[in-house]
Amino acid sequence: MRHLCDLNSQDDAERLTSYLMTQQIAAMADQESEDSWSIWVLDEDNVDQAREELASFQQDPSNDRYSQAVDEARRLMKEQAVEREQAAKRQVEMRGQWREPGSTQRKAITTTLFLASLLVCLMTNFGEDRASTAMRALEFVDGHALKERVAMGEPVDKYHDLKQGQIWRVVTPIFLHFGIWHFAFNMLWLFQLGGVLESRYGSPRFLALAMVTGIAGVLVQCCLPAEVGGGFLGGGMSGVVYGLLGFAWVKTRYDSDSGLYLRGDIFVFMLAWLALGFLGVLETMFGMNVANWAHAGGLAAGMLLAFWSLRRSS
Repeated sequence: MRHLCDLNSQDDAERLTSYLMTQQIAAMADQESEDSWSIWVLDEDNVDQAREELASFQQDPSNDRYSQAVDEARRLMKEQAVEREQAAKRQVEMRGQWREPGSTQRKAITTTLFLASLLVCLMTNFGEDRASTAMRALEFVDGHALKERVAMGEPVDKYHDLKQGQIWRVVTPIFLHFGIWHFAFNMLWLFQLGGVLESRYGSPRFLALAMVTGIAGVLVQCCLPAEVGGGFLGGGMSGVVYGLLGFAWVKTRYDSDSGLYLRGDIFVFMLAWLALGFLGVLETMFGMNVANWAHAGGLAAGMLLAFWSLRRSS
């Protein structure tokens, strides 16, 4: 915000600020005393243009175009108020609305992801039974068989099962969870973010978003070497969660028509959690073995998908 000038007439102040508004220059008049009004330009980028308009105004402040601008500015303000009211009605805060009638039907994919994760947790004893059929079938590589091959002198090949055509393994690790708190944390965020996004964009598009971000998280985590924090014997829905987070953040910030609102403190908290994982704080202080690259890969994929959708709609 930059000070433009001082005027000693309320009428002049109203005429000038109204005219600036009709020229797409946001300005305001602030009464300093009984006969003094300060004019402020709200956007620094408009200061030079505002000064040019001020020079013209000072030469002929009673010109009809300035008087007519008052009515035009009032009309514009009414239109903007209506637009803000309509936008507020369209806006959906990024938290689930699971108590609404019919909400489960509208969020079928989110519900399915939750139920599938819960079923896998029960079949693997929340990740404790590493030799279970479900665990061996859903990991990026069958860890039990891998240990047997290594014991027989074969080199470690984390892509062994993919080479055998088991392509589902680039997706299925998202359903694996290790401990009840790991499961609960991911499901909480899945319900909060996924519920709103699926309701807003529909189940098919939401499914595509969840699969792309999930696959991105799995591949980044599993394909990177252990020296930089990669690992292929893990899992979790957190890559999807961070993907939904990144998608919602971009839509909130750059797409006013999306009607979405992701609170800034939530985004900052999740980024801080990501940073603590990469810095090793979570592992050192709490003994948590976090798939940090899955988080980062999902987040990047979600943001890229959001920017891609913005590009398509422009």
